[in-house]
Amino acid sequence: MERYLYQPLSPGRVTRLLTVEPASAVDAPLLCSLKETEIGAEIKYFALSYVWGAAKGDRPLTCDGKTLYITLNCESALRHLRRKDLPLVIWIDAVCIDQTSPSDKNAQVSLMGLIYMHAYMVYVWLGESREGTEDLAQAILASRSYEFFLPSKFAMSLVARFTS
Repeated sequence: MERYLYQPLSPGRVTRLLTVEPASAVDAPLLCSLKETEIGAEIKYFALSYVWGAAKGDRPLTCDGKTLYITLNCESALRHLRRKDLPLVIWIDAVCIDQTSPSDKNAQVSLMGLIYMHAYMVYVWLGESREGTEDLAQAILASRSYEFFLPSKFAMSLVARFTS
């Protein structure tokens, strides 16, 4: 399959949003599309914060019918956050920013505060669940005004929803 090539973004306060198609099985192929969007537009999207792990992706993601490579941690997060019945619209720095373009990275990094601020909710992906992970997450958030949940018994994620 042909490799995905990013299109340059328009000038201004714009970014790309990833739409992940629904699937009933966690191991179903990840099918997505990227679309340029004005930051602050009336679009309900989520944002993802996570540890990249590897510096370079080697896991295939089908994006607009072409292959885009993502890291194992990104793939795991997408598989567990993907919905069964509705598309998931999400902003992920490793996917929504053209990592091969210094100018795209510089422009998008300068807008990250706005991107996170306009997100409906921010997922903080801590990785695959292990014994003690839930207790650790609760301890970290005990003094903060956040809500959190576990999307499945196999995954640990926090939803940062600022309540104060």
